[in-house]
Amino acid sequence: MAEKAREESTENDVRQVAVGLARGAPPAQDVPISVQVRNGIRERWEYIKDPLPFEYVQAPEVSAWRIIHDGRAWGDCDDLSVFQAGILTALGIPARFVAIGTRRGNGKYSHVFCEVKLMGDWYSMDHLVPHDADWLIVPLVKEV
Repeated sequence: MAEKAREESTENDVRQVAVGLARGAPPAQDVPISVQVRNGIRERWEYIKDPLPFEYVQAPEVSAWRIIHDGRAWGDCDDLSVFQAGILTALGIPARFVAIGTRRGNGKYSHVFCEVKLMGDWYSMDHLVPHDADWLIVPLVKEV
């Protein structure tokens, strides 16, 4: 997933959506840009599970194309996380993935989300956890 997000962060559609989401934020200030990105994606994302028994990871370029052409994108937690990381990376903001809820013995995860590095700490971009506009004040502390 990390490689896909990194590789596709330079695709035209991904960069176009990234710049559009960041527009209006103070230049070169990662905190307000990240808040705008998080809120902008939240407004344009619909959570839809993968069809069983498949685990499909959608490329960031596909999600960006859907936002450009349909105004909305959709997918499950890994699709969203890859898209968020691709958008943040396209803006030069560090991002990583956190996989949680692994099932004992099979190495599969139950949920994944993106974190953004701001002011030296990692902050959750998880859309399944409700946050207010001040979500950046308290970092999520954990080791994976």
